[in-house]
Amino acid sequence: MTCNKETKDAKYEVLVHTTFVEPGFNVGVMRKNAYIDATITFKEISTGKSMAEVTVENCPGRDVFGYDFDTGLRIEEAYAKLGKSLAALIDKKL
Repeated sequence: MTCNKETKDAKYEVLVHTTFVEPGFNVGVMRKNAYIDATITFKEISTGKSMAEVTVENCPGRDVFGYDFDTGLRIEEAYAKLGKSLAALIDKKL
């Protein structure tokens, strides 16, 4: 399976719609992970028909070493986790 946003002859597109963002916090002595909820829709480009939809809730984001004092890093990691989990799901189903 290969994904590339510059592909001209793609049959499907993947749309990620974020429905909730919890940015979390890290103040050194206390921390809370970021979390996102999202709906991922797979559409056929030629017809616009929705082929599948996946809903993800509480996808966590944090730095592995705990140095995620920046909110953006925690949220970025939540999207990275979302992508990895989605790829694993697709790989398992194919």
